[in-house]
Amino acid sequence: MICYKETDENGKRSADAFLAEKLYSELTQQNIKVFFAPVTLRDKLGTEFEPYIYSAINSAQIMICVGTSAEHFDSVWVRNEWSRFIELMKKDKSKILIPCYENMSVSQLPIEFRDFRHRIYLKQMLSRTL
Repeated sequence: MICYKETDENGKRSADAFLAEKLYSELTQQNIKVFFAPVTLRDKLGTEFEPYIYSAINSAQIMICVGTSAEHFDSVWVRNEWSRFIELMKKDKSKILIPCYENMSVSQLPIEFRDFRHRIYLKQMLSRTL
């Protein structure tokens, strides 16, 4: 599952969304099944998305949380998704959350992410084959 902020403060598609889409593309090219809302929920237009997202959060083994600013990681929907996943991680130790960030330092990540073993600086990850 890829978690990210879709729009920026001007209502335009965010840098996070472009990075998440590139990540989705690279993962699916390797035949990895990924919940990516714009694709997975494409045929659900006009319906309530939250039950589908909640189901994805519950069933995902790995959540990749993409962000280019502290504000994007802390936006209401993004925080809602990763905080729910962290709660599930406490009960199921096999679940992994991987913060992927760009144009920011580790110290700007949400405090809940700072002790995670897995953290990826996006430019490094997307510039090589996964």
